[in-house]
Amino acid sequence: MLSLGDTIVACATPWGRGAIAVVRLSGPDVEKIVRSLCRLSAERTLTPRRAQLAGMYGETKRLDEGLVLWMPGPRSYTGEDIAELSCHGNPLIVEQLIDRCVALGARVAGPGEFTRRAVLNGRMDLPRAEAVCQAIEARSEAGITLAQQGLKGALSERFVGFRSVLETCGAELEVRLDYPGEEPGNWSDEVLCDQLRAFAEESATLAESYRAGKAWVEGAKIVLLGPVNAGKSTLFNALLGDQRALVSPTAGTTRDIVEARCVISELPVVLFDTAGERDAPDEIEAAGIALRDGFVRSADLVLHVFPAHVLSSDAFTTWLSSASQQEGVVVLNHVDQVVDSAQLEQIEALIREAGLVSVQTNAKAQQGLDVLKAQIKAQLMGEEPGEAALVIGSQRQRDLLSTISRHARSAADAIETSAGIAVAAEEVIHALERIGELDGREAREGVLDRLFARFCIGK
Repeated sequence: MLSLGDTIVACATPWGRGAIAVVRLSGPDVEKIVRSLCRLSAERTLTPRRAQLAGMYGETKRLDEGLVLWMPGPRSYTGEDIAELSCHGNPLIVEQLIDRCVALGARVAGPGEFTRRAVLNGRMDLPRAEAVCQAIEARSEAGITLAQQGLKGALSERFVGFRSVLETCGAELEVRLDYPGEEPGNWSDEVLCDQLRAFAEESATLAESYRAGKAWVEGAKIVLLGPVNAGKSTLFNALLGDQRALVSPTAGTTRDIVEARCVISELPVVLFDTAGERDAPDEIEAAGIALRDGFVRSADLVLHVFPAHVLSSDAFTTWLSSASQQEGVVVLNHVDQVVDSAQLEQIEALIREAGLVSVQTNAKAQQGLDVLKAQIKAQLMGEEPGEAALVIGSQRQRDLLSTISRHARSAADAIETSAGIAVAAEEVIHALERIGELDGREAREGVLDRLFARFCIGK
């Protein structure tokens, strides 16, 4: 367990060469370490929140000259004394400064430890801390906007509202438990159930917004699957807008996984072109197919690419019945070469009956790409939230909100059935406990460990 009594140090800027780098310290011994590092006399004042030029020294030599920014607690990011040392952006200088700070009594910070201290010291709640991580990781402008909502406290305010609703419902149930057989509290049972169900729907809707939030913040993995000569590599290049995968009429041209990043309908994605399927693959192709299967399992979306001009309804029926296939978008490529339009209509009917969506394309001529891109966005995001709607970008929040919604529904069911008021009250208590985990009031140490392990060191 990391101790709050330690003074921690880390580089707060990306590792590598640059104009400047920032070394950050936080903890009880910051001023002592900075004065020793910069050889500042007791008479020299460190003016809060004002950068001051100073030399920075090792035990026997001058390491660099830079700016010292002193921010005493509790009015600081972590709530503790903080100092930021701006030095020249050479990794060797940064290493020497960190080593010197460690020699003077600091220890190297763990991932996210500065932000973790801010949470533990009451400078921010857990939703804001998660927004900090999202602001760093966001791969799209929409993702940055989502993070800024969290940093401003929009989610925290919503969770406060959730807590208020549940506490009111809990109070109504307590009245019924304390005074059985008498008139209920301020609400009738019917109104109380309506309130619980409306709350359950609201929290479930917010949980479902994670699909869009994840796509905005983290991006999405899209895998192209299908038989040989279906045009996967041509489609891969067309979506990418660049010639990255080899294209040839020779079956088995793609044997390894070809990976590339791009933006589709404002969403950051990683495309994976994979080895085509056929009855008798050679040894290298078989290895490529085995490698592909691992990517499919972790994919956010699969594009099933088929050659529309040679695809029979019988062959497609066999594919639909295969349990190994993941749901996704069916891309019927080479539509320009289709001779039997009735056969194509039969295949599309099979796709609809299976509850899947299909898009017709001619990847070589870039026909149907706009429709495919729109369908990709729809599949990854579901129903896109309106501009005023809150969106979450944390799986932890999604899981907790889904659980809270289930507890609220169970409470309403208990009131309306023989389960009774005591069961309903217990369900509301469980929901309130989950709210405590959402905002960090009751977050366990293990939860914090997993959350802040995702942060970069120095933040």
